[in-house]
Amino acid sequence: MGHHLAECDELGIPCDEVLAAVRVGLMVNHGAAHVIRKHADKLVGEIATEIAT
Repeated sequence: MGHHLAECDELGIPCDEVLAAVRVGLMVNHGAAHVIRKHADKLVGEIATEIAT
């Protein structure tokens, strides 16, 4: 991250634009993690059901 922030500084990209990009990245990551978590919960539930029977 430090490398990328230094590059943004060298390119003259304003801090508010960097912050906006970081926020978007965090939202995308959060959304992807939510989808994966839901899928994992479904799989764990299916495996638990199979073990119980």
